[in-house]
Amino acid sequence: PISERTYSSSPLGAFAQKVAEHAFKVNDEDIQELHRAHYSDDQIFEAAVSAALGAGLYRLECVLTVLRGPYRSTEHSEGCFQRSKSFSWSS
Repeated sequence: PISERTYSSSPLGAFAQKVAEHAFKVNDEDIQELHRAHYSDDQIFEAAVSAALGAGLYRLECVLTVLRGPYRSTEHSEGCFQRSKSFSWSS
């Protein structure tokens, strides 16, 4: 997984992190801020799609890890449980 430091080292990285973790919070102001930082619509679109796809695949791997059981996890799923300790269905 990409570390948070890598994600948020630029305005586009901070946007990608927001898409990956809280997509429902993305708004027009986020896009305008990226335009002011001279990012094109294509760059913004690619960052949004990449972040959303990466986050979705990560979440899918976490669910598949749970379904496989404790002894059948993969090397890519090791961080799922550490990251999800603070997860709450109500958040």
